[in-house]
Amino acid sequence: NDDTLVSLTNNKFIGTQPGDQGNYKYESDTNVSTFEFIDRYNVVIAGDGLPNGLYKDEGGVYYATTGSGLKEAINEVEEHGTVVLVKDVVYTGNDYPVIEKDILLDLNGYNISTTSFGVVAKAGTIKDGSITNPVGSRAALRTWTGVSVENISIFSPENGGITVASGNSLPYIKDVTIEAKTYGIELQYGSSVGIIENVYINSEKNGMVVQSGTISEIKNCTMIVKENGVWAQLKGIYDLNVDFTECSVVGANYGIYICDEGSTIVPDGVAKLSFDDKTVFKGGIKDKEYAFGQKDK
Repeated sequence: NDDTLVSLTNNKFIGTQPGDQGNYKYESDTNVSTFEFIDRYNVVIAGDGLPNGLYKDEGGVYYATTGSGLKEAINEVEEHGTVVLVKDVVYTGNDYPVIEKDILLDLNGYNISTTSFGVVAKAGTIKDGSITNPVGSRAALRTWTGVSVENISIFSPENGGITVASGNSLPYIKDVTIEAKTYGIELQYGSSVGIIENVYINSEKNGMVVQSGTISEIKNCTMIVKENGVWAQLKGIYDLNVDFTECSVVGANYGIYICDEGSTIVPDGVAKLSFDDKTVFKGGIKDKEYAFGQKDK
């Protein structure tokens, strides 16, 4: 029977019903001496006229609570718009989300789980959440030119973490944690990433796979793997360029393994790898024909 104060400020109530009792608030049914309700800058986001699991605010931001709602939001949002995930979603079978516009997908601390093809991003930015591909046949996240990845956790116990498709270029992969079976990050033939920064990789095989690709800087990254920290393959006409700054690479077999395609055709490209004084490779450094001869490097 004490005095009661309820204060709500700057909240979004997504998917609530309209009306006094179905909205985000109603007064207490218990007799109290004093009841005070403070309601400041709160917004109710309804799903009127939208598919199940999809909501939209007055600013054009979409909010998704289901897998189908998320796919619909990605399709409906305007170029450079925002989609916010507000609940964990699971895709089964051959169902998975595909991003083809330059949008922001804010995972908002939630998880996307797929069972086959992972998440496909051909444009836009993905940040602030997690992606799981527990039994899939592909990487948890497959990317094309222009995609930015930030503050994401990836769990792929049966395959790879992030793949950059052949010939494509990403500006950055930052603040990412990857636990995977085959590789953490893969750059397919001729692809590139501007900077890979603050990335932790724990893999049962390779940390990074780079196929005649370019990583302008790998900075402050840690790789703990059971085979090769970096598996670098020189093939075709493209050079292989990788630069390490303040990294720690622990490979049970080799810190770095450099090879060509294994064919009789000698690649036209050149392998260029550089490391600062703070980068340490624990494990061997192996080239097909000679060792680098750098102690502890």
